[in-house]
Amino acid sequence: VIAAHCYHCTEEDIDILKATKTNVAHNPGLNAKRGLVMPLLKFLKKGITVGLGTDNFYSDMTNNMLMVRQVPSTTCIRLWRSTRR
Repeated sequence: VIAAHCYHCTEEDIDILKATKTNVAHNPGLNAKRGLVMPLLKFLKKGITVGLGTDNFYSDMTNNMLMVRQVPSTTCIRLWRSTRR
């Protein structure tokens, strides 16, 4: 099972995803467009598999996975830097 987006997940939701071995599809383009932040580190710390996705051109302005994969890299660097302070 794959759950998409998951930017409004609570700790309880994340525990349920982990218990049911549900994977998460991260859509960084749409999240960035809407100003949303997925709790990526929480998913990864719980051992939940997170993959990259894209919706369609009308929602996140790209179907190009090469472009989509660059967004989380920038996000992860920012998250890592914020945890180092």
